[in-house]
Amino acid sequence: MKSFYTFLQDSPEWFTTGCPIDKKELVDKDMRIVPKEYDKAGRPIYIFKLGKIDPRIMDLAEDVVPVDDFYLEALMLDDCVAKKGLCVIVDIANFPWRVMKWLTPHNIAMCIKRILTMPIKEYRFHVVNDSFLIHAAIKIIWPFLPQYLKNSVLFHFGNLDGLQEHISKEVLPHEYAGNKEMDFDYQQFIYEKNSLIAKSFKINRKMYLENVKDVKCNKMNKK
Repeated sequence: MKSFYTFLQDSPEWFTTGCPIDKKELVDKDMRIVPKEYDKAGRPIYIFKLGKIDPRIMDLAEDVVPVDDFYLEALMLDDCVAKKGLCVIVDIANFPWRVMKWLTPHNIAMCIKRILTMPIKEYRFHVVNDSFLIHAAIKIIWPFLPQYLKNSVLFHFGNLDGLQEHISKEVLPHEYAGNKEMDFDYQQFIYEKNSLIAKSFKINRKMYLENVKDVKCNKMNKK
């Protein structure tokens, strides 16, 4: 956790202190989906739909990052994430070409640091579907990844049978060649935890940053 708070202190603009209701318009776009089920290793599943992101009207740090923060915080309320990790399905269908403008060395480094400092035991990334731009994006991102993260990424693309080796067909939605009906209100999952997320961010982020600021001011006053 020390690395998390060091990163928070150094780069507070990469962390939200708000709550899901603040970003309801974005949450309702289904950029992220959390099924109720788990993968075969017992990890919660987090579906990351790149095609739902619109860089024309969204900002990476101010819009996309907060939505991830809300869902990840909600998932971390389940001890399973700390004990077993997180299964992330990265759906690259309809990959927006404007996302390429976000792939700067600074943004990539910040996103990787967020992943590495979150109190999540481990990650398993499953890249599914395809896009003519994604291979260019991977070439940009890949050199920045530590070996640990490279080893955690599985590229299935259109081979959804390979995905089913890790996630049961009964758990996967139809769009990933599974049998699961998309009958769960995914927004409800996050909104039900709105007050818990707001409280956690207030204590663990906002108050922490305010305390750091006060300590710095006191030190300056003593000089």
